[in-house]
Amino acid sequence: ASQRLQLMDFNPKTNRGIVRCGHTQVHSFLSALVFVRSVGEVHVRPCSLLVSGSISKLKALVGNGF
Repeated sequence: ASQRLQLMDFNPKTNRGIVRCGHTQVHSFLSALVFVRSVGEVHVRPCSLLVSGSISKLKALVGNGF
């Protein structure tokens, strides 16, 4: 099954972003995130900090600088 993922926002100062996915794909996305080791030539170690039902609630939780 395919997942519709979207990078909704990214803050290069904090290296944090907001990824949007369907509520039925949250667990699959978090499981797949464990296996990401690089983006292009850059080594990364992604982790999930919060999960929310709406992007506006998530932005309210983390503030402007997320």
